[in-house]
Amino acid sequence: MRSLRTILFVVSALACEKANAQVQYVHPTSRPISVTISGGVTTLYGDVPDGKPFKPAGKLNVDYNITPFIAAGIEGQYGKMAIGEEGKVGELTPPLYMENTYYSAGVNARICVGQFNPYPRTTLGRTVNNTYLGTGLSYLRAEHENITRNFPDNYQPIAY
Repeated sequence: MRSLRTILFVVSALACEKANAQVQYVHPTSRPISVTISGGVTTLYGDVPDGKPFKPAGKLNVDYNITPFIAAGIEGQYGKMAIGEEGKVGELTPPLYMENTYYSAGVNARICVGQFNPYPRTTLGRTVNNTYLGTGLSYLRAEHENITRNFPDNYQPIAY
């Protein structure tokens, strides 16, 4: 029974993992550039009723490796989230339908510990060398669309 639970856990964890494709391009006269494209699904949690559909989301990263331990990059994201089902507001579904589309763009920089200790002699030293410190700045824009409400007369809001 325990092994069945373990197998189900591993399969469900792998099924929830986002799709990820990465391409490495090294031009003969330049430093390495890393391009990552990711995709997945979004859903809303928290103080919203049931009937939360899955919507698509995607991300694009482009990183420039200045040295093997210092990198700078840009990132863009796009996604949608929704509550309820369009056209079925109030019929066996939440009394609310709303779509949220978001866009994000940002820049980031990272430095690894390996920059300061390039030749570690132990396994712990090699592991610590792969630890990095990063910072970034992003812009996020969210647009709420198709807001439809159909609350019953006896509806009591949770908060005002």
